[in-house]
Amino acid sequence: MLIIGIVGCGTIGTALARAIDEGRIPALLSGLANRTQAQAEALARSLRTRPPVVEIPELVRASDLVVEAATG
Repeated sequence: MLIIGIVGCGTIGTALARAIDEGRIPALLSGLANRTQAQAEALARSLRTRPPVVEIPELVRASDLVVEAATG
């Protein structure tokens, strides 16, 4: 199964994380990274399978694919 990490926990990152968590995307969520750690932690707590909140280098090492969904 594909292991996906998400950078950016805004609208797009949240939608992607929820789709993975709900099984609509057949993948595992390796973790979340966000400029504001509190926002990433809030998203992680809202998911059934709580992913870790990590720094980007750790997210890259833990993932087959990293989706960048952060704004400028």
